[in-house]
Amino acid sequence: YRTLHPGMLIDPEVVEFDPQLKTDIGVTILANSITLTPGTVTIEARRKGEFKVHSLTKGADMGPMVEKAKWIEGE
Repeated sequence: YRTLHPGMLIDPEVVEFDPQLKTDIGVTILANSITLTPGTVTIEARRKGEFKVHSLTKGADMGPMVEKAKWIEGE
């Protein structure tokens, strides 16, 4: 919707963050959850501190998804 609607601004950015996940399943769940969210794509996902995500708008908040992935890991 955002890409076709002329009144909505697109301000893409690449966000890098460290989700501090402990397992491969946590990394996979977080990467898939981000990519399934409209307007975001996981570019790179590593357990040892590096996630890169492309977002169509600035200020995409990954915090709630990170917390859910940590919960699944048992933290």
